[in-house]
Amino acid sequence: MITLTESLPAVDPVAAPEGAVVGMGDLGVAPGDRTVTTVGLGSCLASSIFSPAQQLAVLAHCMLPARDQGDGPLSTDADTAVPALMTLLREHGAASPLAAARVCGASMFPGIASVGKPVIAAQNIAVALQTRAAAGIPVRTEDVGGRLCRSVIVEPARPRIVMHSIRGRQRCL
Repeated sequence: MITLTESLPAVDPVAAPEGAVVGMGDLGVAPGDRTVTTVGLGSCLASSIFSPAQQLAVLAHCMLPARDQGDGPLSTDADTAVPALMTLLREHGAASPLAAARVCGASMFPGIASVGKPVIAAQNIAVALQTRAAAGIPVRTEDVGGRLCRSVIVEPARPRIVMHSIRGRQRCL
């Protein structure tokens, strides 16, 4: 499902043009020509939903697959992030059709995973996909798995995601 649509000039994701920067376990919204960015995605997952008709996008930086307790923001966990993103979209007047994108969920340290314990990165990917499917939101594009840390800039006006890897690779999803 990975789609390279064009080559891009190098962009620093921390210095993204006029928009919100989403930290670990947080979420943000980008209307029109603004952006929403998150950096340092390892086993974490950038979960984004677009409303192309309204040129609107939301993004969550999910750290864990499932919520164990009621503490902390809903965007922290992959199973509660999609409902939180949907609420944020509705608050900003989004309408169907919606499309989703996922980036990262990398196995950063595969050699030190405990025997018999599922890898958090793989769980984040699977839970986010199940939650989106239950909400009826198709995944339009993704760049998940592997072993590289990534950062993303979500551009709702295009709509697209500019993904940067720790090795300096940049692609448009």
